[in-house]
Amino acid sequence: MSKAVQQDDGDRELGFDAPAEADATIVTSADPLRSLLELPQALVEECRVHLEDDGLKIRAVDPANVGLVSLSVPASSFETYAVAGSLTIGLPLDTLAKSVRFARKRQDDPVRVDVLPEGERARLRAAALRPNQRMRRVSEFYTIDPDSIREEPDVPDIELPNMAAPDVDALGDAIAGLERLNEHVWLSRDGETFIIGSQPIGERQLNEDNELVDTVAFPEAAWSENGADSARGSVFSMDYLSDAIGALDAAKADRVTLSFGDEFPTRIRGEWVEWGFTATFMVAPRIESESQ
Repeated sequence: MSKAVQQDDGDRELGFDAPAEADATIVTSADPLRSLLELPQALVEECRVHLEDDGLKIRAVDPANVGLVSLSVPASSFETYAVAGSLTIGLPLDTLAKSVRFARKRQDDPVRVDVLPEGERARLRAAALRPNQRMRRVSEFYTIDPDSIREEPDVPDIELPNMAAPDVDALGDAIAGLERLNEHVWLSRDGETFIIGSQPIGERQLNEDNELVDTVAFPEAAWSENGADSARGSVFSMDYLSDAIGALDAAKADRVTLSFGDEFPTRIRGEWVEWGFTATFMVAPRIESESQ
């Protein structure tokens, strides 16, 4: 005779099944983990993740060496963060992102990630809960040998005197609107006004040989570190600038600050006040001809 399955009355708390051994463990809600994964995914498919006692760090550069991202997440950003010494893993970003996507941001669903000892290619176990639906999803996969991943970039220490701090959502909307029109974008400043402009071939002035020149202005959003009244700024590939700003917007950065110079890279720094982490993108400029 078959034995009846005892019905779950929903009173017992739905929790994680912790592995017997783990080199590292992170427990957090879905929102910060899903948001931070969106940042390196803007440029690369895989990266090294350095897990230290005080938190995790990521640095990666895209294959064309145009854009780089640097991410620093303190241990205090997570509900639980435990590492046995220091550890570096090679992470397939999309695989983990798909695993934790089961945990919903709006429902504040909890997520647990364990790095399990398994030689050079550690095994990663990601568990996501949906408490109100009494469901638990567990995914396991092998990480990548860190030595097989592209060398991490040095973050250039460049003095960029022009600064801008527009509203994050407004900046995302401006770039999204301009992206539909043109392949290049420039950043400049006129006094305290931050200007984003775009044109198909990256020229700044309208003439009979080129098409529409389009600009978006942010009054009282810019300043100079060296006292200059204005700045010509630099021209960038729309794809890279859009990817960086789109990732910061999608990850719900509380503040974004842009630093730029004349024909220098732009530095785009995002801050998350509640979660306590920061991310920096740098995008190399398109060198303009003297005629422009």
